[in-house]
Amino acid sequence: MSKICFITAIYGGYETSCKRFVKQTVETDFICFTDNAHIHSNGWTIDTTPYHQLNKSKMDNDLFTNSLCNNSHTFNIAKYYKQSFINIPVLDKYDVVVWVDGTIEIIFS
Repeated sequence: MSKICFITAIYGGYETSCKRFVKQTVETDFICFTDNAHIHSNGWTIDTTPYHQLNKSKMDNDLFTNSLCNNSHTFNIAKYYKQSFINIPVLDKYDVVVWVDGTIEIIFS
């Protein structure tokens, strides 16, 4: 069975909680990368490790306008987790990684 993980990133205090999600029909983990250790998790695993500083993207040569060294806006930091999740060691154990925007609430109707 594939290991599946939904990820999001919430930086800069734009959200006070991770959005709720419904229990999935297959084993699934939910990880929120954030700079807020006190964010309300709503069941997400909270990870405050600054992977964007520890594991720089190999595509980033520091010459781009949105290179993290040139643009440290929290929206730009969150984009690292969306675009460079392959550089985050805790995600190595998953076969499938799905990015979910931090403002999306997953519901079942």
